[in-house]
Amino acid sequence: MKKLAVALVILLAVISGCGSGTGPSDPGQGNCVAWFNGLGYTVDLYYPADGTLLSGAFVTGEAPNDIVLLDDGLVAVVNSLSSSITFFDPDQPGTIAAEIELPVGSNPYCACTDGSNLYVSCLMGESTGGPCVCVIDLATRQVTDEFRGLPNASGIAIASGRLFVSTQNYPDPSVRGTFVLDPGTGDILDTLATPANTLTLRYFPETGMIHASSTTYQNDGAITIIDPSIPAVTATISTGGNPGLPCRLGTGFVAGNPWTFTGSVFFYDENGSVETHAAGFDISGVAAAGNTLFMTCFDSDIVLLMDASTWSPIDTLQTGDGPQGILIIPR
Repeated sequence: MKKLAVALVILLAVISGCGSGTGPSDPGQGNCVAWFNGLGYTVDLYYPADGTLLSGAFVTGEAPNDIVLLDDGLVAVVNSLSSSITFFDPDQPGTIAAEIELPVGSNPYCACTDGSNLYVSCLMGESTGGPCVCVIDLATRQVTDEFRGLPNASGIAIASGRLFVSTQNYPDPSVRGTFVLDPGTGDILDTLATPANTLTLRYFPETGMIHASSTTYQNDGAITIIDPSIPAVTATISTGGNPGLPCRLGTGFVAGNPWTFTGSVFFYDENGSVETHAAGFDISGVAAAGNTLFMTCFDSDIVLLMDASTWSPIDTLQTGDGPQGILIIPR
């Protein structure tokens, strides 16, 4: 009954508080929230300080699957079906800063950066005779290296001078674990026993840990905590459901629970504590600014704004088709 009541409150907020906007046009003021629309092949921008919403601010490649903020303020979007990386300047809506083609059919999946390079995992690279990881020099925006020998490359993170690449159970169902690579050579240094189908990795410099999200879609979801300095698994948090890519919130973390249609999110910490909160919508991506959570709702085409301290809805924003990955751009 409590979950139903929360859902009804949030639905009322949707009716009364939906934001609207058109784009591209001049950007708004202050920090920016950016998300990609996985079915619409666009990026939307929202500026909480003045309420500006730029719908379709940028056009991506086919089937965007990850979005990464770079040190120079540009944003990189990983396009899976078109096998490309698109770079945008948030201050220049409607303009593509650069686009890099990767091997056809490699299905680039996720990306991370060390400030100098962008490392891109390629889910289908090994199975199609291509690379499992592409290395892009951010100064020249050229592919400078390709690593091979790792099937099903999925999540990716760099920390403590090591490159971590997780694996899905597709296309080769026998592959399992998170592999530790030398970022300079691509040599495999170690293998960590993360659960089957570890889809994403995210490094949190505040705690020095990598969080690995896994699920086989049998209500067996987990978030595995990796200490990259050892490297070793230090904790495995059983969430159930399908935990998505998490974000930092205060001293803890939040992850969506997509593709379960339970309308819930996970609040957890690195010591193993986890709570499930009702959101009223199927949540894919999450990002936080202060106590405000910005959560993408893939099947509802909205971004839901929630006050995390009171767990009450603030607003909803209309998005393009199928919003997924989301991040905050400080300005």
